[in-house]
Amino acid sequence: MPIHAQAIDGKKPDLLDASTNIHSGAILVRKLFRMFSYIIDEEERLKFVVAAFNAGTGNIIKAQHQTSLSKRDPGVWENNVSLSCNSYTCRFVGDVLFRYAQYKRWCGKQPLPIDTLRVSRSGSGNPKK
Repeated sequence: MPIHAQAIDGKKPDLLDASTNIHSGAILVRKLFRMFSYIIDEEERLKFVVAAFNAGTGNIIKAQHQTSLSKRDPGVWENNVSLSCNSYTCRFVGDVLFRYAQYKRWCGKQPLPIDTLRVSRSGSGNPKK
């Protein structure tokens, strides 16, 4: 996050300050959503944003390139780009999206379908607990 935060405004923010940390994270997430705006499906785009937040945009773009070289869809996470990423990033995506669905349910909002949220390296299974 410090490298991402520094890239946001060109100077090193105080990430120990909660307000600054949250603000920097929100700016980064907004930039990632814009970066992956070519992925039309919102659920898929969210997976790429979470993956890039964890692994860095360069690593996800490389994974997309490897995916297209393997004649798989670089705009689909499960069983496509997820296969070209490390297992930690795949678990991270699954964990974050699983919790996102839980939070939405607790807040009374309609969650995303649970089967699209539990993503492992192969694109199926439960997140690490």
